Amino acid sequence: MIYRRNSLKPERNLEAMTSKEGSFLFNNFLLVIATLAILLGVFSPLLYGREFKAPWFNSWGVPAGILLMLLMGSAPLLAWRKGADKIFFSTLFKPLLVGFAGAGAYILFYKQNFTISDYSLGDVLGEVYSVIAVGLGIFTIAGILQEYHKGILARKVSYPGENYFFAGFRMLLKNKRRYGGYLVHLAMVILFIGFAGNAFKQNTSIKFFYFLNAPEKNEIVYSSQDTGVLGNYQISADTLKIKPLVNGDAKNGLNIQNVIVSHEATFQVKRHLKEFSTMITERRFYPQISHLSGEFETHIPTSEPSITSTPKEDLYIQLGAVEHSDLSDENPDLPLLFMNYLFTSENQPVRKLENFNRFPRQIVANLEVWINPLVKFIWAGSLLFFFSGLLILLPIGESRS
Repeated sequence: MIYRRNSLKPERNLEAMTSKEGSFLFNNFLLVIATLAILLGVFSPLLYGREFKAPWFNSWGVPAGILLMLLMGSAPLLAWRKGADKIFFSTLFKPLLVGFAGAGAYILFYKQNFTISDYSLGDVLGEVYSVIAVGLGIFTIAGILQEYHKGILARKVSYPGENYFFAGFRMLLKNKRRYGGYLVHLAMVILFIGFAGNAFKQNTSIKFFYFLNAPEKNEIVYSSQDTGVLGNYQISADTLKIKPLVNGDAKNGLNIQNVIVSHEATFQVKRHLKEFSTMITERRFYPQISHLSGEFETHIPTSEPSITSTPKEDLYIQLGAVEHSDLSDENPDLPLLFMNYLFTSENQPVRKLENFNRFPRQIVANLEVWINPLVKFIWAGSLLFFFSGLLILLPIGESRS
């Protein structure tokens, strides 16, 4: 590039820093800076003798991403060789107004999640960045819709008989490089809005006390009336069932090698004090069989979370470890106790009752709870990104000589 610097010089000098070509220049500059920062972070153990973690990358990446989104939203609205002041009211004013309104609405939606006390500077910056990112995202979406609207109106001058939406579809096919590119931008912005919601995620661990019920055939049932709260959600424990699940073929009946022990917990969830959902989460304990002897060795636990989704946020719950009611260090081995109870014949009622009585009368179950905002936007942005990219690549619409 240095050798060819004379031949690479532009025919005209940059006439306005806030023109379309100026935004492209800033965009390239930001991408180079971000790439350099990532390169330094990756090689930090060699260069500085210590490894830079996620907070260091975020300190560079998040501000750079916000500026890139500003350029992505404003570049299509700017004019060639003219400053933004020349076209502000004709192209930029309305999208900016919508962006400010969107940021204000976002603050109102999540005002209860803002940090009030016991905060760190990083938390506050994350929340501020989130509001800015959502405001810029809505500004960009408004700008893209404005460009589509202008294009459709221009097309309807030539084809007055076309329906508004059909005219937009035909316009997209005839100029995929421009309007298909807008769709890709739209997908990226929707993704960024989804990522911005991460600043207001909430999570906690709640302990629920359970009491042993009367014995039931092939099931051990604990019940609870405890309630926990996170955000606008009130989570009430119902039952915790310990029951068998069959792993593989059950033609030969249940045996120690094909029985999975399930801890199935049911919770009634209210949102804003109104009935919202019944959520069921499990911990499953798979038998580990010795390769040498073929005998049972231990249980391997896995978690089965429960998810309830809304356009605003997703609620995740996941059953954790079960402890003694006195919260002692050693947890009860409920899967092993249940296996002994399950495989005791009904023809031995005394022994069956003895095995039942070995279960603790009271237990404490840990429940992990997460509230993740705007997850739906990540899904919507990902799908739009895929299909808009596919549309641009397909050989339909545009005709080239």
